Amino acid sequence: MAIVLNYATLTQLGNEFRQRYLDSSGVQTWRLAKWLMERIDDGTVTDAQVRNFFNLSVPQYNTLKTKMLDFRTKYEDLQGAAGE
Repeated sequence: MAIVLNYATLTQLGNEFRQRYLDSSGVQTWRLAKWLMERIDDGTVTDAQVRNFFNLSVPQYNTLKTKMLDFRTKYEDLQGAAGE
């Protein structure tokens, strides 16, 4: 689903996300990774766009994406474990 941006460009939002991700730690990092992986899955952004936001080569991005996918799984596991 394409988003309609009125006040910021996708590049501006991507750069802001990158900075928030780099400044995050712990569960916050997992939550941000989950959010970004869902935006890739739903077609809001592409792998190439995310790679450009983070200014990474293809191998570097593949490593980051693998980590983010793992973080997403960990975050979902944590959310599902609430109350156990």
